[in-house]
This record gives sequence, C-alpha cells and structure tokens, in this order.
Amino acid sequence: MQKTWEGSANLKGVMVDEVAIMSDLIALLVREGLDTLTTSLSSGLVVELGQVVEQIDYSNNGVRVKCVHGNREIVHIADACLCTVPLGVLKRSLSAFGRAAENSLSRGEFYIFYPVCDMPVLIAMMAGPSAFVTESFSDEVILSKAMKILSSIFGQACPREVCLLSHFPSWSTIPFLRHPLDSVITRWHTDAFARGCYSYISPDSSGIFLLKFFLLHLFPDHI
Repeated sequence: MQKTWEGSANLKGVMVDEVAIMSDLIALLVREGLDTLTTSLSSGLVVELGQVVEQIDYSNNGVRVKCVHGNREIVHIADACLCTVPLGVLKRSLSAFGRAAENSLSRGEFYIFYPVCDMPVLIAMMAGPSAFVTESFSDEVILSKAMKILSSIFGQACPREVCLLSHFPSWSTIPFLRHPLDSVITRWHTDAFARGCYSYISPDSSGIFLLKFFLLHLFPDHI
C-alpha cells in the first residue's frame, strides 16, 4: 500500500488490488486479504496465541494482564497495556478491564483527559447523557468527580492535602484530594450560542442528508 494515512502505521509494501467506489466513499481492497495487513504490522513482534485475557490490573507500578491458556494461568507484567479488542467485546467485559461507571448515565463523565504540552494543564472531556446531566452540577461537584477519577487512575501520585478533623479522637488527620489551582468548566448545551458541541451522524442517517445540507449551503462549525 503506497498510501500512508495520517495517524496510522506505515503500511508501505502491502499491495492494493483495486480501488472501488462504495456509497460515495472510497474502499480499498487488499490483495490476498486483510491478513496481509496484520502480518505486516506484527512483523518483529512476539505474538502469544491461544491466551484468553481474564483481567487487566493497572496501578502506579505498571500493568498485570492475567490470561488463561487451557488449564494454565499466565500473568504478563508490563509498563503499559494497549487494548485493541472490538467494541462489542469491550462492552461485555468492562468488569475485567478496571473502572466501569456505576450506571449508564455517568459512563461519559471524564472519559478522557488531554494534557496540554509543556503546561501543567489537563483537559477533561464528557460525552453522551453525562454532558447534559453534569451541566446542572456546581463547579465544586464537577471538580470533585474529576479528582476522584484521577485518583483511581494515578493512586497516591494524585495531589493531596492534609485535613485536621477536630471531631475525631486525638485530632485525626486525613489526606483529601487537592483541587486544581484554577479551572474553567464549559457548559456548551446551555450556551445560547453553542447548544452543544462535537456533532455526530446518527445511525439512521444516510448520504441523502449530506446532499440536502450542501443544497442549503449549510456549513456550521461542527459539520
């Protein structure tokens, strides 16, 4: 394949048999099947076949991947784990892959954190019903939720402070999660000039809707 897509691996050398037009989109058909792609990408890697992943544990010390091969239990220890299972498998196996939201309404809360390069800044994202529900929360509640999730990921490395509790015996002291020095919380759905962000195509849409948009000359920022 001579074409290297932005953000993907270089697959140069994998032959493309033909280019076909399907539903106004370009589809590439790979000669000798898609197995050629995986063979090229896995070249030089050690691939353990026949091992079914049972559980993935992660902490500050790294990752432990517990697998079963026949009657044997095998544990792989690594610095990090890249999970590329199909979405359907992941949705049915959330309990084996660490943190899962308590209910479906909160599964979009802080589903990803982006670091800002060379600055002590994190950008947290929300999606789905969570983006609507959390807009009614106070800034304090939203910050507490974000810090709780960061603490579950980074453990003791997450910034903490000590609180003195006079109503406990011997003037007990306990650590609590420190809030950021500053924060900016957007509420796009209640913003009269935004009403949401990151538009997406619904499952019941088709190419005919795209044509109608072009005929209307409708080119908003998010399309």
